[in-house]
Amino acid sequence: MISSYDCEDLVGLYLQSQYGYCLIPSSCKIDTSAYEYLLKDPETGESVGVQVKQGKNSLDNSLSKSADKIFLFTTQGSVSPVDENVTVIQPEDLFVFVMTNENLIPDSIKMWLYFKQKSGS
Repeated sequence: MISSYDCEDLVGLYLQSQYGYCLIPSSCKIDTSAYEYLLKDPETGESVGVQVKQGKNSLDNSLSKSADKIFLFTTQGSVSPVDENVTVIQPEDLFVFVMTNENLIPDSIKMWLYFKQKSGS
């Protein structure tokens, strides 16, 4: 129920918090349609590419050569078999992250959580 931008933000916050990666803000451009943004591993210097899709959009290995590590997330779609450097983020992992890191979550996502809790779902 969150917007595509909120979904991308949430995945970025998750990766920064859980793995210590650092977002490269200039990588978030319209002309980078292969990925949403890049991050950097501050310990190894490896590049980390991220692709996020909402709905029933499926993902595949097309990014596997775009960065040293790739993270894929789709809310309802499927992910084709992945290469060794590709990690699929599970929706359940993001939900747990949201519920345990409320101070990091953008206000727009907090609003949806509030409505979800009020409706009892």
